[in-house]
Amino acid sequence: IIPGAGGTQRLPRIVGLGNAKEMVLAGTIHDAEAALRIGLLNRVVPGASLLEEADKLAGKIASRAPVALRLAKLALAASANVPQDFGAQFEVVAQTVLNSTSDIKEGMTAFL
Repeated sequence: IIPGAGGTQRLPRIVGLGNAKEMVLAGTIHDAEAALRIGLLNRVVPGASLLEEADKLAGKIASRAPVALRLAKLALAASANVPQDFGAQFEVVAQTVLNSTSDIKEGMTAFL
């Protein structure tokens, strides 16, 4: 079997072609530290604090402006599939949309 649902396309973009080949062709399974090192994970936390850390991250994301979150998610998701200049143009459009929201002043203050 091979990874489906685009797995052979996304994995090399995340971990690099060499690591992806080793995982897919040889069936290599990485422990948490190795997965972190190759970029498959963003962070490793002790099992006992997993839910607490997940709740913290979810709370941080949930506290952000919903329109900005949605546009950022769209831009990030598209970044692997569209030319960079198109992505930059999308950012300009997204920022223009965000400039018309009531969250813009609060967001800029928080960022700075």
